[in-house]
Amino acid sequence: MKKNKQIKTELPNNDDLREAVLAESLKILSKEGPYNLSLRKVARNLSVSHAAPYRHFKSKEHILAELTTHAFELFKQYLQKDLPPIYETEKLEERFIQMGENYFQFARDYSDLYRFMFGPKVFDMHSHPEVLKCANSSFLVLHEHISAMQHQKLIAGTDAQVSSMFVFSAMHGMASLMLNGAIEDIVADEKTRQNLTEYMKHKVLRALKESE
Repeated sequence: MKKNKQIKTELPNNDDLREAVLAESLKILSKEGPYNLSLRKVARNLSVSHAAPYRHFKSKEHILAELTTHAFELFKQYLQKDLPPIYETEKLEERFIQMGENYFQFARDYSDLYRFMFGPKVFDMHSHPEVLKCANSSFLVLHEHISAMQHQKLIAGTDAQVSSMFVFSAMHGMASLMLNGAIEDIVADEKTRQNLTEYMKHKVLRALKESE
């Protein structure tokens, strides 16, 4: 199984306490989950006073909000990796397939972060506009692409929001099964498992073409 990338690469790695708190929080999230994160634990792990993290973050929720913002920024970068320009309409289908591959690659490379982003909500995102902005911005990458394909009559339908949610739901379902080991339990052959994600991308595209 491919080793999960070190999440710390998303954040600056320096001696600044604020960045150290974020980096240590990511480590705790990866190993223990969001419910076991606390500012006291972060302070203890960093060998600083319990009050030190509060100089930069009002609460655990503010740490989670900032980490989520970083996560969606990285996710958006992954989605846009190696994509042909959207105005090259003859490459829109190729672009869709590449975006799907980018989605699965992010889930594989940052599996802990992926689970955190799309897992149970542990804070109110509406209380942190910057988080919602980043989350919506990453979804807009897919939404704009679906709109372009509909405009060019490459896929059926006129509601880009609904079609985008269909694509996201399908990709998320496959990625979650992949990360949770469910596919590995059923399909023993690694090459066959790899082919499943390729099949999934093309199957979703075909479904978009055939939908009413």
